[in-house]
Amino acid sequence: GAEPRYMPSSLRATMMGVPPTLQAEFPPLRCTPSLQAPHAPLVEFLSSGHGYDDESVATAVRAANAHFASRQLGRAIDMFSVAYELGRLHFDYKPLMHDLVLRRAICYSMQGDWQQALHDAQLALRVVPCSAAASMYKGVLYTKLQQVESANKAFQEAVAASADLRDIIDSFVAFRSLAHGNHD
Repeated sequence: GAEPRYMPSSLRATMMGVPPTLQAEFPPLRCTPSLQAPHAPLVEFLSSGHGYDDESVATAVRAANAHFASRQLGRAIDMFSVAYELGRLHFDYKPLMHDLVLRRAICYSMQGDWQQALHDAQLALRVVPCSAAASMYKGVLYTKLQQVESANKAFQEAVAASADLRDIIDSFVAFRSLAHGNHD
């Protein structure tokens, strides 16, 4: 239908090129939502002398990446959450918030918690609605959950956002089919 008259031009520009299904499923956010994560890691980080500033966000991201590299996934999730919450309240730079929550999704997936990973991938799409990476990862997670129709829809959204992903996604789907005994 017609777009509302009260929609600011900046918001209309943001929504241009966003498929209608994504517009309905992931309306644009004015403010990045809280993760609703445990507060203990954030309190611990802040009480160690850090604050709501650029350097503290950068420190939390570096710590999270180091934990991820050493496969301390629970601690990486905590520190990505800290960086997200600090950044969300300090400057709310949506591309960074998207990246941090998608990194959490990867950690959850590596732990085998595909539902929580999917939740975070969906949050990443709420933060940046046309994210090809988040849509593709959502497709991978739906595949792990054996929800083929949802996976196909997510993969189609990823290709709609970035046609360059078509070959990668086609290869992934083919390899996944072969792994499950489908040799067609």
